Amino acid sequence: MKQLVDAIMGRRVTLGRVVTLRLSARSEIKVVEQIVRETVHFLEGQAHPPEDWILRFSLCLRETVYNAVVHGNVGVPNAMVDVAVDYHPDAGRVVIAVHDGGHGFDWRAALATQQSLGAARPRGRGLVILAEMTDAVEVAAGEVRFTLSVPPAALPAAGA
Repeated sequence: MKQLVDAIMGRRVTLGRVVTLRLSARSEIKVVEQIVRETVHFLEGQAHPPEDWILRFSLCLRETVYNAVVHGNVGVPNAMVDVAVDYHPDAGRVVIAVHDGGHGFDWRAALATQQSLGAARPRGRGLVILAEMTDAVEVAAGEVRFTLSVPPAALPAAGA
């Protein structure tokens, strides 16, 4: 119901608490794995997700940060990649935002093109991964945001 109200009202409202991690690093390929490791460590300490969820999440984050470095920040001197992780324990949801120096693009058109090419596509796997493996994807100028639900079994018991 809350999601329906939020969609109708065009707003984002968080019920309960949000646990947040913010990371910022120079836009270099070598920081991609470090960002993934630090983010997974944070979420393991908060949500205790199962291994298959961690693998899916890691793949999505790795692709998003890699694309920020390689595509979003191309030609931007002294570029940074900023990652915001918001864990909503009451909603059982993780929202990740990856910011870069890019100007954005029509990701839905790019995704449709990549999906139509199938296995023959030379690039574009990040969009396909996010579209298939996350609950929601949003792309704006300089930002990619995706949402993953945390499996109920991974959520802390009530009163814990």
